[in-house]
Amino acid sequence: DTVEAYQKSLIEKHQGQVFSMIINANMTFEVPSFQGSEEEKELQKYRYYKEHYLDGVDLGNPASLRTPFLHKKIDFYIDKLTPINADSINLSLDFLLNQMKPAEKTFQYYLSHFLNKYGNSKYIGLDGAYVHLALNYYDKGLAPWVKEENLEEIVSNAKSMEPTLIGKIAPDFTTFEEDGDEFTLSLFQADYTVLIFWAPDCGHCTKAMPYLVDFQEKYKDDGVRVVSICNQIGKKYETCWTGVTEKNMMTFLNTGDQYMRSRVTSKYFVRSTPLILLMDKDKKILLSKIPAENMDSIMMNVLETEAKKSKEVIEEKG
Repeated sequence: DTVEAYQKSLIEKHQGQVFSMIINANMTFEVPSFQGSEEEKELQKYRYYKEHYLDGVDLGNPASLRTPFLHKKIDFYIDKLTPINADSINLSLDFLLNQMKPAEKTFQYYLSHFLNKYGNSKYIGLDGAYVHLALNYYDKGLAPWVKEENLEEIVSNAKSMEPTLIGKIAPDFTTFEEDGDEFTLSLFQADYTVLIFWAPDCGHCTKAMPYLVDFQEKYKDDGVRVVSICNQIGKKYETCWTGVTEKNMMTFLNTGDQYMRSRVTSKYFVRSTPLILLMDKDKKILLSKIPAENMDSIMMNVLETEAKKSKEVIEEKG
């Protein structure tokens, strides 16, 4: 209590000075007690803590960027206090960046930092944060320090990625089976569709296929279908079908587009293979850029979640 009282007196005495800002930013605060069940109380405590965690930090003061505590606090706020999904992260990013705008260097540093962070994120689905920053900041003229050619690339990439973000309805396309029959995504019926872009000469694809072959066999009775799209074109197109046999992919619905008239690889922003996406019966993208070795555990989780939702609906109606 004595220390806290002394700190407050220093803050009052040195208002407007960097010294006061540093003291204030590192003071602790108490989380009040809440009413309700244990789960409700814990949730309210978390929300209060997150809402007030940065109260003492003056993000709009240019001096904050030069302090050792700012970066730790920002990292903790984003990585520990914000749920790991694009929607939640975007809200936190907007809150931080809005507070930082008066301090131009701080805003510049963190806008660039966050773009790089989510452009290279290892978490599934956080490319949505990259797209959010690119379209709502870079494309709106809020990053004047970026060279024109770099700015165009950032915005172009974001616009290409946006249609296949988690939660979007997958872009429609028509490709072809080996016998020439058309495959159109929007007309294809399955409870869950796994879309994989691959290439016969892709080493990572060779490693991924055994996982997907086992996956298809395990979940075929749950209405899950794997649809492959070979990205070879022109004279190399024939290697798609020999590749299907070599990689034991015969249980998949295998397609390709010899002349890429469908532009399917552009629509899905295929920069490397394999690229795996999971969709529901309405072709809404549930997950994207999934590692093949994780498909089993992910699908199990999805089915368990859906079963729980169905049970809750039945109980409500009952």
